[in-house]
Amino acid sequence: MPDDNGASGVIDGRKFLSMPRQEAMREAGIKSEADYARAYRDIEQVVTRRDNREAQHGRTISVVVKKSGTKVTDA
Repeated sequence: MPDDNGASGVIDGRKFLSMPRQEAMREAGIKSEADYARAYRDIEQVVTRRDNREAQHGRTISVVVKKSGTKVTDA
């Protein structure tokens, strides 16, 4: 699971979706509104699918967003 303090190279998918647009763009390193809209839509779909699977199977699955320009070695 990603760090809550933002020190890791990833952001929790649900947290990303709940952030104000400008904050989410800054945190993820997204430069354009079009890229943000695309990312938001894709992340929303994945998180929704994850939630449905968790409800069916009872397993916890993490969805994380890699921050632009960071190297992630352990997420």
